[in-house]
Amino acid sequence: MSVRGAVVGLACGLAFGGLAAGTARPPAVAPAAPRLAEGGFAPGNVAPLAIGAVRPAHPRIWLDGEALSRIRARAAGMPRAELRRFVGETAPGLALAWLATGDASLCAEGFAKRDAGPPHHVALLYDWCHDALAPDARATLRAGMVPRMVSAMDNGRLWRSFHNAGHAAAFQLTVAALALHGEEPEAERALRFLEPELADMRATLDQVFSDGAWGEGVDYARHASHESLRTFLALESATGQDLIGGSPHFRNVAKYILYVTKPNGLVFPGDDDDFPYLSGWERMALLMVASRYRDPHAADFLARVNTERFALPERDRFSELLWADPSIPSRPFTELPLARFFPSKGLLLARTGWRIADRPTGDAWLAFTNGDYFGDHDHLDVNALQIHAGGELAIDSGRYDDDWAEAGKPDRIARSQFFNYYQRTIAHNSMLVRDPAEEFGHGLVNDGGQRHLLWRGGKRNVPEDYAQGSFPSDEGRGACDWVTNPGRWERGDVTAYVATPDLVFVRGDGTRAYADHKVSAFVRELLFVRPRLVVVFDRVVAKEASFAKTWLLHTVDEPRLAEDGSWFEVEEGQGRLFGAVVLPRDHRLGKVGGKGSEHLVAGVPYRAGPASELHPSDLHHGEIPGAWRIEETPGAARAEDHFLNVMLLGEAGGKERPAIEDVAEDAASFALTIRAGGQVLRLRFAKDARATSLRFEQSGAVRFDGPLPGRVVADAPVE
Repeated sequence: MSVRGAVVGLACGLAFGGLAAGTARPPAVAPAAPRLAEGGFAPGNVAPLAIGAVRPAHPRIWLDGEALSRIRARAAGMPRAELRRFVGETAPGLALAWLATGDASLCAEGFAKRDAGPPHHVALLYDWCHDALAPDARATLRAGMVPRMVSAMDNGRLWRSFHNAGHAAAFQLTVAALALHGEEPEAERALRFLEPELADMRATLDQVFSDGAWGEGVDYARHASHESLRTFLALESATGQDLIGGSPHFRNVAKYILYVTKPNGLVFPGDDDDFPYLSGWERMALLMVASRYRDPHAADFLARVNTERFALPERDRFSELLWADPSIPSRPFTELPLARFFPSKGLLLARTGWRIADRPTGDAWLAFTNGDYFGDHDHLDVNALQIHAGGELAIDSGRYDDDWAEAGKPDRIARSQFFNYYQRTIAHNSMLVRDPAEEFGHGLVNDGGQRHLLWRGGKRNVPEDYAQGSFPSDEGRGACDWVTNPGRWERGDVTAYVATPDLVFVRGDGTRAYADHKVSAFVRELLFVRPRLVVVFDRVVAKEASFAKTWLLHTVDEPRLAEDGSWFEVEEGQGRLFGAVVLPRDHRLGKVGGKGSEHLVAGVPYRAGPASELHPSDLHHGEIPGAWRIEETPGAARAEDHFLNVMLLGEAGGKERPAIEDVAEDAASFALTIRAGGQVLRLRFAKDARATSLRFEQSGAVRFDGPLPGRVVADAPVE
């Protein structure tokens, strides 16, 4: 069972209606949605999509009379040169400037730049400049678009709902079809072709990722979720239909963007991501969400966050004039709660404040992951954590070297940092349980980590469609639909979660992430007491006592370790993390890393980025491969072990340490007292990791006293 079926009070589901062309759009208020079947899916509950009549008049894509009036009013006060700089010197930028000013010469300039941008620029130029282009110019554009449309429809391996390529292809095909509709027969065929594809994509987003997250992480949300948002907004403007007014996914996209953003302007780098910073993709998505749903927090974030790379690139610069709407009421995004749980990914994101800049702000930010496997770009990181506090203190390590071309070549994969390290458990702050005889196949070395789910036997093992039943997967057409394979991609569950202004508590059961023959239990509990205390308690049971367990913490710079192994210290940037090791009592503490050993797996040194053996390339802004890891192991072989680490966050150069007192053990539990900076925590962890109690005092006042919840308590709704 996935946590999606266990969340208390989480509303999910589909709610779509249709409007005749020209009908005023109702307020975008999501109605109450039905609960989903346990496991997060509702078989057969894919709402059909019938794309309505495309209005004959141009422009159609993202523009109607109201939008044109707003754009013209905003452009009216701009000098012509300033307007051109504002929209960009691209084909759609110049076309939008023509719509704002009536200067037809801008369309001639745009036509000359028709091949300088991505394919959808041609469709936008055709639609927006339709009435200003000569017939032969329109014929030239049609001649380029139609073959691409036909090729896309003929590519059966392109169209799947759980992979970004399908969403990106749907966007390109949609805007081309809308631009050409009424003039090219292929346009109508394309819209009919898109109906089942878009229905399945919409179901994937709203039924599986209703909280606004995406299964392959932040970078691939840009190419899936954000592309689909552009697609549906184009259809709405061209047909007058309300296709996503009740969409829980799209309504929550802004919340996902806000919470994944770290205080230093970088973003949650979980899963494949070689551009892990707040970017123009996020800006465009927030512009669309703010416009479509009149989201006050998205509007405020756009207005107040000014990190350098949170800007539209030249190709998309026209989006600011297109979607920015000064009439949207703004509310400070800083009023949002300091933690949010995204059940679809099992992703917890917590922080101590909402300051965001191009440098550390002093605020802390923490992430915890435990969820299903969504394929390709998803990492084997169940029960992993990340910490930023003045610097990158506990990181996802490795680098997204693009080694995908090596799939199916075991001898090449054996040399890949990407496949052997970056995507695997060993690169994350989780737990290794090593069976020396375990084989992962496909050229992969034995890292001691979680099951490799990308392949099953010699075939791809990833979810493809939600319920369409048409994708030609390796196991047969429709064999990898989400709803017909309950449990196939299950790896772990978040079984308990609660967030208050003072603390965040989460429990993740990651047992199923490991091979059945290897692990009987891996349950992690994480307690974050603001502003600086992080406590991690793990119960790990191996099927054989000889299977070595290793607790991991990855760092950028070399950590300091106590000679007796009782503590470790990490510094990076302006931040410091001091860790006190409480359990196992007979633990051993070591470190791995340094030049030549940054990404060591089973004695094999892998190299990343510019030093990659297969596909070297320079690092991008925000990429932090790391160079060191702390390894904590039991001192003797046994089937069951408990790990307990208390971490205190602070400023680089600081000397403060948490005081650990009254450590006690009985047949059922471990207890201890932690003192740091006026805070006193009295904790009792059950040995079976199913019940935890806490008494928390702050400056003498009791802030919490009692058992921590044993279930997922839904976050309060955000209006």
